[in-house]
Amino acid sequence: MKKCVTPGEKIGVVEEYEVGPGAFVDGGSIYSSFWGRTLVDLEQRRVIVQPTKAIVLPRKGDRAVALVLSVSTSMAETKILFLNEQVPRSTFTAFLRASEVPTRNMYDVLKPGEIIKAVVKSSKIPVQLSWKNCSECGVLLSYCNECGEILEALGKKLRCPRCGKEFKKPISPNYGEIPVGEI
Repeated sequence: MKKCVTPGEKIGVVEEYEVGPGAFVDGGSIYSSFWGRTLVDLEQRRVIVQPTKAIVLPRKGDRAVALVLSVSTSMAETKILFLNEQVPRSTFTAFLRASEVPTRNMYDVLKPGEIIKAVVKSSKIPVQLSWKNCSECGVLLSYCNECGEILEALGKKLRCPRCGKEFKKPISPNYGEIPVGEI
């Protein structure tokens, strides 16, 4: 019999079953380690939790589309929206350091609310992003500081179609193209 379980949910006791993958013992009780379905192996008297969705961790070299959450002079904090054009099953915060972009001051490059494309430099938590050696990396979507309108790409500049203000930032050749992925 398969039963849906949540992390930490009691699924048995050690007197009845041995602990299988996806489960742990605490005080003689067996608990689920993650979201999944229980599977009881009656032959071996073992309880297993099969994950319902695999968690895909960012790996070095993956292409990430991220929302800029905050900016300081030395780095930007982002939330990864897409990994290799797929929606990740978990939320990941990633950092883009000033040493990984064409300028040393992040205020010249990014602002909160922008969407960027970057490559995963390090998959250790916290995830590190980079624009170095990546021709498709840069700002994917930005807005005007004056009126809030979405900016249009004009060569290597961004221009506001409403007020005409221009911005110079490192933009992706795919500016304006946000992957839809499988949501």
